[in-house]
Amino acid sequence: MRPEPAPRGPTGQGTPGERLEDSASSAQERLDDRTVAYVLATRPAFEDLKQVAAQLAGLLVLVAAGSCAAGPEHPILTVAHRILAEVDDVLGAAAPSPAALAHHRLLVRAAASLRRACVRAQERLSPGGDDLDAILALVRDAYAHLGNAARRLPGFQLVALERACCSRGPSGGVRRCQRAAESSALLLATG
Repeated sequence: MRPEPAPRGPTGQGTPGERLEDSASSAQERLDDRTVAYVLATRPAFEDLKQVAAQLAGLLVLVAAGSCAAGPEHPILTVAHRILAEVDDVLGAAAPSPAALAHHRLLVRAAASLRRACVRAQERLSPGGDDLDAILALVRDAYAHLGNAARRLPGFQLVALERACCSRGPSGGVRRCQRAAESSALLLATG
């Protein structure tokens, strides 16, 4: 006689560990050879998009802090454009399986948002400029697309930025970055 399975909790969903096993096994079931090939082909592009988003966010912090070195001619923007062109090539050549189509669309949207952020930064980036929040909104949009993509297929991970200086909230955005930069400058001046 077979033993009965352990109860799976009041809602039948099981413990967090059981839910993780269930989601991992269902993800494995979805991963046919074509999807695996897609994951392997696009993971470097995903990592590049994360890097571009991080670099643009860092550049915005420098601008918010009033750095003279940060502006529309900053090398980060040139490198970001080059990386985004490479990402476009990878995404254009990718052959997403039906299971990977939504993931692919999200990566394409993330790349488009970052491209618009780069163009806008090259056109209008200046210390204290009103466009900092608009550029940051595009970077956040890209990061949201990357987060959604990371949840769609295994092998794609993001670091949670809920507590970052540029996270959303009552005092979030560039203003919080400015305060952080001012506090750092004050510490350096009095240190």
